[in-house]
Amino acid sequence: MEPEKPRGLAPLFIIIISLLVICLGWFIKVRSAQGQSDFYGVIRDSGGEVPQLNIAVANFDIGEDFYGGNGEEKSNEFRKLIEKGLDFSLYFNVVSADSSLMALIGQRSINYDDWIFLGAEHLVDGKFSSDGVRYHFNLELIDIPRGKSIYRTDFHASIDSLNQLAYTAVDRIINILTGEKGISASKIIFSVNRGMAKELYLCNWDGHDGRFITDNGSINLFPAVSPAGDNIYFTSYIRGNPDLFKLEINSRNMNPISARKGINSSPAVSPDGKYIALTLTVDGNAELYLIRSDGRIVRRLTKSWGIESSPSFSPSGREIVFSSDRSGNVHLYVTDVDGLNQRRLTYHGNYNDTPSWSPKGDRIVYASRENGRFQIYSISITGEDVRRLTTIGTNQDPCFSPDGLHICFVSDRNGYKEIYTMNFDGSDQKRITDLRYANNPYWFDVEK
Repeated sequence: MEPEKPRGLAPLFIIIISLLVICLGWFIKVRSAQGQSDFYGVIRDSGGEVPQLNIAVANFDIGEDFYGGNGEEKSNEFRKLIEKGLDFSLYFNVVSADSSLMALIGQRSINYDDWIFLGAEHLVDGKFSSDGVRYHFNLELIDIPRGKSIYRTDFHASIDSLNQLAYTAVDRIINILTGEKGISASKIIFSVNRGMAKELYLCNWDGHDGRFITDNGSINLFPAVSPAGDNIYFTSYIRGNPDLFKLEINSRNMNPISARKGINSSPAVSPDGKYIALTLTVDGNAELYLIRSDGRIVRRLTKSWGIESSPSFSPSGREIVFSSDRSGNVHLYVTDVDGLNQRRLTYHGNYNDTPSWSPKGDRIVYASRENGRFQIYSISITGEDVRRLTTIGTNQDPCFSPDGLHICFVSDRNGYKEIYTMNFDGSDQKRITDLRYANNPYWFDVEK
């Protein structure tokens, strides 16, 4: 349902907003109703404040022939899912019509002037319908101050995929209005205790649609995923030794990649998918090595008396952050991918481990032990600006989301080790699993 047009909106308002946008470093993208009109994209990092666009979600028109007769109920559920996805993204402040406004306008439909009064800049509108087999959503994005429809497209999903339909629409809205790629299709994989075994478990970013992807009755740890999102690399004791395996997500084929004597663990996949950094004890000591994705050794990266582990690539693939006790305590170090120019990154505390390098490139998160418990910290890549992100319980194994704006981690704050997510600054911490004894989460994108 398209709201009424604005009345008497001064052009000066548009000019002021445009100038503010330019001053904030926003860039213009051109798309039409088929993908080419005026939009504002925001360049963000994972260390500073995130400017947000004010957006509202309308009550969608419901198809007259909505199958099952529950169109209003499903439409409200669908609208709330879109609001949830937009709010989670951090790109938007979701504006809603409060009860005082609805009482003021009475029975009439909410119009553009009402949304402007609430501060909304864009409106998500459209038509929602179902034929009993599939849901259909005709999305329309509206620039509220200009009273102009700026984008239209259609989405479809099976009747059991309402969440998928909503989050696919959210990702498109994010891309159209900011130029960024949404992460609504992203997944989190981690290890879960299952009897005496530890199996790999896969779920959506919000914890829904979870399933085990290994069932070999062994201990499976430290999953990492290829950039294409199709192969999982992990350590398994299925053959007695901690070997590195590759699991193809679609076919479930599982093959050894590195079965060298001793430890083959803690894999990190390079951004181009060609290399894997991992810990090997092939020469006796636990050192970092770089191998090809087929398992062939490229080079040894570290040579110290200490134990080197937990590598994580920089977004460029030219550097690797890792943990080492070479100084006597466990700290984070950074090395070039050729093993040169190694430098110590952390100096606070005495046990800093499991680093994850932000896809934005600007920060690294890790777990630091304090008074017998671990807490999640964030640090700039220069070793400055250390920030504590968690305070309750023991919190470990942080991993950045594909967009660098969120972090998943393990916490026992409710009595059991579960997967939690939070924003990059530590805000909005929430539990997304109820499995007990989860470990080693890895957040990845499945669509590039």
